[in-house]
Amino acid sequence: NNNNNNNNNDNNRFEPRENVKLKRYTYRIRYRNKITNAKEPPICNSGINTIRHVMYDTPDIWICPWSLDEHLMKKACDALTGTFDFTAFVHRSERKKSKDNNNVIQLQKFSFVKRTLDGDDIENDDDENDNGTAKNDEKQSSTVRTVKFTLEAKGFRRYMVRNLIGFVIDISRGVKSLSDIPIALNVSKEEEEEGYDTIPNESTTIQN
Repeated sequence: NNNNNNNNNDNNRFEPRENVKLKRYTYRIRYRNKITNAKEPPICNSGINTIRHVMYDTPDIWICPWSLDEHLMKKACDALTGTFDFTAFVHRSERKKSKDNNNVIQLQKFSFVKRTLDGDDIENDDDENDNGTAKNDEKQSSTVRTVKFTLEAKGFRRYMVRNLIGFVIDISRGVKSLSDIPIALNVSKEEEEEGYDTIPNESTTIQN
């Protein structure tokens, strides 16, 4: 009887890798909002030299050294949400282990919430002009924001979350474009070795 009970307990044991239904990662950054109109003073594109931690900050927030275009940020997150081959965003050492690794993952959620330094939520604006910039650009200012990214999937690969966040930041600061997204999601075997660099991990938390 004891043996049967032990076997039943083993069968009912929770295995995180097999039984998990959803994993949620959050990543927090602080940055200066990038304004695309020419009326803004040059400081709107300055970065880490004008942003500091405040006394009530927790350690898990990264001070981003670049101003970011929030409109591009939202478009990038939306474009990366879905079922794709995320091989290009997996850690290099993992890509080298086996070329047959399956990195097709359903990223169920990739969103972010913006807040002022006072903690007030800022709504995302989906309206845009013909040139792709946000319609409310003229109403915005180059203020400092705190953003919490949230990513949800049944599972992630090593460094995948940090690489995705870094990729979105590169698009938001203008060193990559939205047209790079389908290229990254359809890398060839020869291109897999390049991948994307990670950003600091102190801003990441995980929930099962």
